Amino acid sequence: MIRCGAVYYRPRHGEAVREALLAVDMLALAERPIGALSGGQKKRVLLARTLAQQANILLLDEPLAGVDPPSERLILDVLAQEREAGRTVIMVTHDMPGARQHVDHVVLINRFIRGVGTPDEMLNDAKLAELAVSSIEQSASDVRVAKASSFIAAQG
Repeated sequence: MIRCGAVYYRPRHGEAVREALLAVDMLALAERPIGALSGGQKKRVLLARTLAQQANILLLDEPLAGVDPPSERLILDVLAQEREAGRTVIMVTHDMPGARQHVDHVVLINRFIRGVGTPDEMLNDAKLAELAVSSIEQSASDVRVAKASSFIAAQG
């Protein structure tokens, strides 16, 4: 066990971090403060943090938002390698064309689950139009409930 400041870690932990940084092409910038990195570099470091944990399930929130095309390609390649290694990748995204191309399974969520299936089943024009209409109807319903609630509150 090695001491680094007040934290102890095993050499295999350092190796996991090194491998993760290497996988996302950030090893050369490992000593740079995260605040000094570009948006795409930050996303890659966050992905490296996830990889270093060596978890069986990776849970990612918009890992491609705000990254340049080379970083996007690198991140998608790393995630594909993780899937091939037997890990489950769960990713939130608003990128429908990207999801059509890179995912196996889709869960459509708009306040609650609206559909589950393959990208072809869930990301076709008809299903997305249905989702948009249900979102508009729900928003209108929310406004009516909010107005009624404020009226009741004012009366109470």
